[in-house]
Amino acid sequence: MLLVGTLVLVIPAAASYAGDHPLSTAFTGPVEGGDFIFTTGNSTYTGELRAGDSCVVTFPVAIPEGAEVKYSRLYVYWAWSRKDRLPVYPSFEPRVNGTLLKFRDRFMDSKGVVSSTDFFSGMDTFLLPDSALSRGPLVVTIEQTGQEGSSVVIQGVGLLVVYGGVGDHETLFWVKEGTDLLYSSYGISPEMATSSVDLDGTVPLERVEEARLLVIAPSGGYSRNNQPDMNRLQVNLIPKEQIPPLFEMVFRVIFPRFQGREWSDVFQADELHQIGIEDREITPYLRSAQNRVAVQDRGDYLQLTNVVLAIRLKGVAG
Repeated sequence: MLLVGTLVLVIPAAASYAGDHPLSTAFTGPVEGGDFIFTTGNSTYTGELRAGDSCVVTFPVAIPEGAEVKYSRLYVYWAWSRKDRLPVYPSFEPRVNGTLLKFRDRFMDSKGVVSSTDFFSGMDTFLLPDSALSRGPLVVTIEQTGQEGSSVVIQGVGLLVVYGGVGDHETLFWVKEGTDLLYSSYGISPEMATSSVDLDGTVPLERVEEARLLVIAPSGGYSRNNQPDMNRLQVNLIPKEQIPPLFEMVFRVIFPRFQGREWSDVFQADELHQIGIEDREITPYLRSAQNRVAVQDRGDYLQLTNVVLAIRLKGVAG
């Protein structure tokens, strides 16, 4: 599959372990009766795939009867794309029941440090036919179709489906996609190895029933060293040093959650399942406008790729 025309548009001008590739907005807006599904199915870390090799992933997913698909993507998370000791761009052909899925986007990053292992890592996205999402298990075969002699690792495969038409509630969605490689090493501090995600728009706080935040980070949460505090998730966090002490005391009494929230050691992953997943309820920390999420590496080494915020509203809009 030829990606040359697309690659010209998405190759980063610079790359590093710092948070310098913010995620892009892929889908946003209100959805009547809205909800979403994200799953990695039975996908696992493949190890080295050479040209011509393939893997098969099954997703046991079917959207509810009567639901209408608003947005869907297949995500192929990859790393260590190389030929001999040189970085190359990978190529994949995913098929469902023999039908080739249409390529949509490629996002990638690298550590940007001169070394013999500065290979590309990234995420490719593919379009899915709505009909494939309502038949029960979805079986995807992915072939590595890169240059002869090339190799790449698939860290895992993800499926996202945003749908509506189920229930009389309203859900506000933000879907962000990209690739930002984060690692507080090689002179990169944790503050530099922080990727911020702005969720622009307003939120009617008085109508919020639940706010669900999903963050996906290949390699996140997996470390052979099991070191503590190796990553952090921040939601509308205001650093303490930015608040005058007097104001902090007053605000804590009147608005106990004004400073946002930070969690340590997030993402669930292991040696076999290396797609770090964090699924968290964040309703108490929402703001009425300009919400922000940030992921910080503190020695974990991770690749931030997806953020989904789904805010379920109660009642009807005024």
